[in-house]
Amino acid sequence: MNSQTLKILALLLVIIITSCKDSSQYTPIKKPSIEENHYKTHKVLVKEVEEAGVYTYVKVLENEKEYWIATSSTKLEIGQTCYFDGGTKMVNFKSEELDKTFEEIIFVDAVRGHEKKSPERGGNIF
Repeated sequence: MNSQTLKILALLLVIIITSCKDSSQYTPIKKPSIEENHYKTHKVLVKEVEEAGVYTYVKVLENEKEYWIATSSTKLEIGQTCYFDGGTKMVNFKSEELDKTFEEIIFVDAVRGHEKKSPERGGNIF
């Protein structure tokens, strides 16, 4: 290689290095949150229960994270362990029956008192 080619390569290398952004400014890849894993079975502890018409709103604790879920009306008790699969996340959901807005809530098809899902049964199982 001649000196002019080396100068061009050196200049390109400097441009490439200086154009790279500081890696501390990049946003890390977000790990899937609890509501993004639709098929996962969630084991939760019931912290609070609010009945409202055809829905039961439940504040739950899972892996040190508290959040709200809603399901069709079912009897749940504070301190009870229950399970559900997947769900649909709603943001800033207003419950007219409770006159309350949930910053985030997950609507789930069914809540059950055992870990295994029973394919032949639907709804809340207790």
